[in-house]
Amino acid sequence: MSTLICIDNGGTLTDAIAVRDGAFYRAKALTTPHDLSKCFMDAIAALSGEIYGSEMPDRLLHETEIIRYSTTQGTNALVQAREKGPRLGVLLQSGSALSDMLRSGQEETLFASLVGARVTQLQESDDDEAYGQSIITAVNALLAQGTNRIVLALDGKQYAERELRFRRVFLRKYPRHFLGAVPVLLAHELTRADDVATRMWSGLLNSFLHPTMEHFLYHAESELRRRNVRRPLMVFRNDGNSSRVSRTVALKTYSSGPRGGMEGSKVYAQAYAAKRVISFDVGGTTTDIGVAFPGSIEEVREGKIEGAQTAFPLCDILSAGVGGSSVLGFKEGVYRVGPQSVGAAPGPACFARGGELPTITDVYLLMGLFDPQTYFAGKLKIDRALAEKAIQRHVAQPAGKTLEQALLELDTAYHQVMADAITGHAAVDADTVLMAFGGAGPMSACLVADLAQVNTVIVPHAAAVFCAYGIGFSDVHYHYEQIAGGDAAAVRDLLIAKARREMFAEGFDADSCELRCKLVWNGPVGEESRWLADGEDLGAVDAHVRIAVEIVRRLERFPVSDVHAGVAHTPTPSGTRTCLQADASWLEVPLFDLDALQPGASIAGPALFEDAYTTMRVLSGWTCRMTGNRDLLLTRTTPLFNATKGA
Repeated sequence: MSTLICIDNGGTLTDAIAVRDGAFYRAKALTTPHDLSKCFMDAIAALSGEIYGSEMPDRLLHETEIIRYSTTQGTNALVQAREKGPRLGVLLQSGSALSDMLRSGQEETLFASLVGARVTQLQESDDDEAYGQSIITAVNALLAQGTNRIVLALDGKQYAERELRFRRVFLRKYPRHFLGAVPVLLAHELTRADDVATRMWSGLLNSFLHPTMEHFLYHAESELRRRNVRRPLMVFRNDGNSSRVSRTVALKTYSSGPRGGMEGSKVYAQAYAAKRVISFDVGGTTTDIGVAFPGSIEEVREGKIEGAQTAFPLCDILSAGVGGSSVLGFKEGVYRVGPQSVGAAPGPACFARGGELPTITDVYLLMGLFDPQTYFAGKLKIDRALAEKAIQRHVAQPAGKTLEQALLELDTAYHQVMADAITGHAAVDADTVLMAFGGAGPMSACLVADLAQVNTVIVPHAAAVFCAYGIGFSDVHYHYEQIAGGDAAAVRDLLIAKARREMFAEGFDADSCELRCKLVWNGPVGEESRWLADGEDLGAVDAHVRIAVEIVRRLERFPVSDVHAGVAHTPTPSGTRTCLQADASWLEVPLFDLDALQPGASIAGPALFEDAYTTMRVLSGWTCRMTGNRDLLLTRTTPLFNATKGA
């Protein structure tokens, strides 16, 4: 009985999801930043408890086919760059102005945090003895400043060959078996980007992330081996693919969690035949917004990290400073929403952990949308009196409003910030479908759609752990490109051989993989390409045309059921809650148990839906249907005027 597991390690919680015999199981564990392998195993133990009724992690691991894993550790490490992480040193060629370039612009602060004054120049020479002395002088200068990792990026002709020469001489002067050996990254081995600054930034970011990622990923894999798990841990990367720990570049782990959510959004765009999906993932501090299409995701070909240009593609995701823990207030006649956050500790005022500032969680509680007895499956008690005290003190009294007025106006102000971020990042039209996920996403679905003038919203069945869920659609995929030069066939054969070796290193027989080649060139209207037939005679190919080879090993994926399945019916609610409505009245609203609903169930708002990890609000004027995939499809009863389409 095989199981597929995906785990997404976040800053506060580590989310896990598993599928077994077509049934999905979800679990969450508190992230343990001092030892991320602990929360990794805690999540697996919690999953085993959901599957077997009691925690049996070893049994689950031995019945699991694949474990995919993503983490925000790289993102967090950069945020804490001043306090933690390796001390990087930069080596440049003599006369280079690159250090001045790196110290200017929006990335100036990042360079100061990662490198600071640890920069020196290398005097290149054709004379090996003179060159060796120059290397000793330059490296010793960096070591004297506390450098423990070095990045070398040369510019000009044959920069790759010159960097390789440096390493040969460097290893003779500083052999690896010495206790004080310092790792050196040659930037060209990470990327062959034309721009030397891009190569340097890619090298610096990767070198900074490498020791941290190496430590905990190998630690997690060692924990699996200690339990006699033979299958390797697959690390989900920010390009949407997965690979073994030993084949993963540290920089590829940066922002991989949000990419998981986008991979899931891409699959949903296909399943629901949506021309365009705007996803918004509402967490505690931020809302991540991205755009997906059937089979593709909006991404930046050469993404930026903290303002620094890299050579690797990244999702075009906007992280807006509004989330479930954003501080709400009233100042100078205006309602304030974030970007300050109370985080998980002390948390919203209602958590009774010392927090005194109001958040949307406090608003929802006072509006009757949350039940203190069932919140977070009853595992986290929340206090109405503390929430009311915070709202009265920081909002209602300064604004001169009643409690009910303050709650409704805060509700609108909070979701207006979210809606403005969505429409500012991606134009909304009549074909747009919103996808709401994350811990707080389903609560915001209808009101955000109202304010953004969107008529259809999807809340996925795995909304609370959707980034982990999206990881379950990744494969092992490698792509190589090289200029054809004088012999296109030889270049193609070289890249094919490289691709086959890469898959062998991943542990797969290349014959079990999909391999294909294409020609890529710059045409009159942009980049053009043509796939090559197997064994095609290339003949005469323009020397500037690029040969591209890609190889893919398909991994087991999460199943997606027919979204149209299910017999239409009106279910019976499991209870009611007295909730504050938009007209300031209180109404008994039907409450539905998500786990008890069957595909085809259709409910008109207002209504509430709840399970152990999710509470969702459906407003008046909206209809909710459970699809064959157990997602909730929300549609407006009367479509709104759309500013873009005008209809």
